[in-house]
Amino acid sequence: MEMNPTLTELIKQAPWREAVTYRDTWPHEYVLTSKDGFRA
Repeated sequence: MEMNPTLTELIKQAPWREAVTYRDTWPHEYVLTSKDGFRA
């Protein structure tokens, strides 16, 4: 039986990047790539 990852596990594994455009006013991160056929 194959185990499906939880949403928390997927969030931890995502390749997060810092958004430098609004670093001083609205700091945030984003994910741009896909992994295993799913949009990450």
